[in-house]
Amino acid sequence: MKKWMMMAALAALTGSSVWAQKTYTANFPNGGEKILSLAVNNGDITVRTHDQNTVIIEINGDDWEDPREDDRAQGLTMISAEGTDNTSVGLFESKEGNVLSFTQLSKRNQDFEILVPKDASVRLKEMGWIGSTDFIIEGVGGEIEVDAKNGDVIMKDIGGPIVVTAMNGDVDVIFSEVSQKGPMSVNATNGAIDITFPASSKGDLQLRSMNGELFTDLDINITKKGSGWGSSVDGTLNGGGVSIDLSAMNGNIFLRKK
Repeated sequence: MKKWMMMAALAALTGSSVWAQKTYTANFPNGGEKILSLAVNNGDITVRTHDQNTVIIEINGDDWEDPREDDRAQGLTMISAEGTDNTSVGLFESKEGNVLSFTQLSKRNQDFEILVPKDASVRLKEMGWIGSTDFIIEGVGGEIEVDAKNGDVIMKDIGGPIVVTAMNGDVDVIFSEVSQKGPMSVNATNGAIDITFPASSKGDLQLRSMNGELFTDLDINITKKGSGWGSSVDGTLNGGGVSIDLSAMNGNIFLRKK
C-alpha cells in the first residue's frame, strides 16, 4: 500500500513538472532589424542566443496554471488589461514594424528562458512591483534596453549599445566589445553598477554617484571633476568615443579592465 502511494505521489509530481513548462516559438516580422520586446509582471528573464532566426520562449513556474488543469477553464481564453492570450502560453503577442512584442498576462511567478538570433536587439521590462525580476542576458549582439524594478540586471559577452534603468537591484555588465553605434546609459537608484570593459575600449565617460563611491583599474583621462555632494567625474577612455553615462543614487560604481 505504501509503495503504491509513493508511486502515485511521484507520478503526480512528474505530471506537475510537465505541465509547469511551456514552449512557444515565434517569427520576427519580415524586414531587416530583429527586435524582441518582452514585458513581465513577475518572474526572471534569461536571454541567450542561437543560430536560428526564430524566437523560442520557454516558460517555467511552480505556479503556472495550464487551462487544462482547471475544468472550468476548458474552452476559455485568458484575458487581462494587457491583452488576450493569443499564444496559449499566457502571453499576448503583437508585431509592429520590426518589433516582435510579448506581454505576460498572468500575475503569477513565471520564469522565461529565451533564445534569439545573435544579431537581435532586446527590450525587457518589469511592469509592476509585485515580484522581483532578475534579468540575465548573454551574447546578444544588438541593442539592449532593460527597465527593472526589484531585480538585478546581469549581462555577459555583449557589445551594446545598452540602456538600463534599475530601481532596487544591481547592474553587472561584461562587455566583449564597446559598440560605437550609439550612446549608452546605466542608471541605478538603490544598487551598485559594476562594468567590465576590454582594455582597448573607446568612450567618453560621465560617472555620477550621489551616495556612493567610484572605483576603477582603467586608465581614465579625467577631464572634469564634480564639486559638492556625491562623486562626479568625466573622462575619456583611449582618446574618447561613444558616450557612456553611469549614474547611481545609493550605490557604488565599479569600472573594471577585462
